[in-house]
Amino acid sequence: MNTESVSKKQEGNAVLHGVTTRFLLISLKWTNKKDKWFTMWRENSCGYCWFAEWAGFYDVEEARKIHGQDNTIMVDSYLVKHLWKEIEYEGKKRQVLPNTAEVRRELKIQLRDLKALHATTH
Repeated sequence: MNTESVSKKQEGNAVLHGVTTRFLLISLKWTNKKDKWFTMWRENSCGYCWFAEWAGFYDVEEARKIHGQDNTIMVDSYLVKHLWKEIEYEGKKRQVLPNTAEVRRELKIQLRDLKALHATTH
């Protein structure tokens, strides 16, 4: 998945700061401190994922309903476009949000907000 595909998926109907946007929901409950990538909500609140192509991009009303559940944060997808990183996973190119100090700083996430469990298999 390329950045253009991610951008197309982010199109929506909420207008904030003069920009039409959608929201990505990041689960701090299901992201461990040692995970390489952030865990995101899938479309229609159907589970969790690591990859942009599987992530749900929600309109503002739906995102606000979910925001706060299970330690979830709501992120303006337009403002994180530059943070996606392309990786290869099981032979396919994927876009992920890296769990790095730089990305956490931009998302205003503290390391202490994440679970201290062992890293998952990614």
